[in-house]
Amino acid sequence: MGACDALFTPRPLAPLHDIARQNKKALLAAIAAGNREAIFTAALDELERGPPALVVLEDMHWADDATLDLFKFLSRRIHRTHALLVITYRDDELGPRHPLRFRAR
Repeated sequence: MGACDALFTPRPLAPLHDIARQNKKALLAAIAAGNREAIFTAALDELERGPPALVVLEDMHWADDATLDLFKFLSRRIHRTHALLVITYRDDELGPRHPLRFRAR
């Protein structure tokens, strides 16, 4: 489980840092290297090759842009894994243009 914090300057990919510290050595190495493509790929590889997993990203209303991009990246590929991706957010914390706000078309 990883969480977003209500910081004045949100830490990029904060939930992924939390998850990587839970014995995800390849993911931690990718984060340390700082290459976004490698980080996203390592996260997906972990979910594709690892045992069934529940991935929880909490408080996404406070997420930075990189974390929102990671959510989009994983959610479009989650069918290739043995994982369930769950996000939590407070809808009363979302502004009218927040990326998590549902817009009917």
